[in-house]
Amino acid sequence: MSLLDGLASSPRAPLQSSKARMKKLPKKSQNEKYRLKYLRLRKAAKATVFIITDRPGFHDESAIYPVGYCSTRIYASMKCPDQKCLYTCQIKDGGVQPQFEIVPEDDPQNAI
Repeated sequence: MSLLDGLASSPRAPLQSSKARMKKLPKKSQNEKYRLKYLRLRKAAKATVFIITDRPGFHDESAIYPVGYCSTRIYASMKCPDQKCLYTCQIKDGGVQPQFEIVPEDDPQNAI
């Protein structure tokens, strides 16, 4: 048995031949794929986050407060300061101005 016979029967041989059969997408179609993905994500973001433009309390020169925006952060718990807790902040429509609601995961009934 020669060295070449041993390589041909190795478990890697099928993987190499299958890689050779796989074709790469042309760059133009990859760009189109990502362009469509971007448009879909942009549409989803617009549907999720509403920016109220007719009330000045929801935006100024340095910031916007989009109704529906939600963020999370980990800080020390207010109940047990030696433990960490996940806090969720959400911007709600408070009428004239946005209403910020912060809810600790370990005490959800006591929102700030």
